[in-house]
Amino acid sequence: MKFSDQFEQRFAEMLTHYPTKRSALVPTLLYAQDEVGSLTDEVISELAARVGITELEVRNVISYYSMLTTKPRGKYNVQVCTNIACLLRGGEELLDHCKNRLGIGHKGRTRLRRARAVRNPSPG
Repeated sequence: MKFSDQFEQRFAEMLTHYPTKRSALVPTLLYAQDEVGSLTDEVISELAARVGITELEVRNVISYYSMLTTKPRGKYNVQVCTNIACLLRGGEELLDHCKNRLGIGHKGRTRLRRARAVRNPSPG
C-alpha cells in the first residue's frame, strides 16, 4: 500500500508523540481513511504491520469507533445516537426526522446512520 508523502510525514511525526507505535493507531486510521476513503483490507494490513499488531486487532479498533469505516462513505455523514439513553431522550424520533426532512438514507452523497454516544445525553 502506497500512501501520499503527506501521510508518511504525518505518520512519522505522530510516532514521536506516543510511547508506542500502537498508541498512534486511531489517529493513523483516521488519516488513512481520509486519504483512501475507507479502511480497506489493504490499508488494514499495512497499518497493522506498521504498528506491530495483528489485522484482527486493527479491525477490533475499527469496529469500536463509529467514525471509522471499512465501507465507502457519502460526502456528508450524519450520525444520530439511538442507544438507550439517547432513545429515551428522542434519539429515534430525531433519526426519523433527519430521514424525512433531509431526504437522506444509507446510500448516496449523504449517509445517515445510527451511532452510540460516548457519554449520556445532555439533560438540558
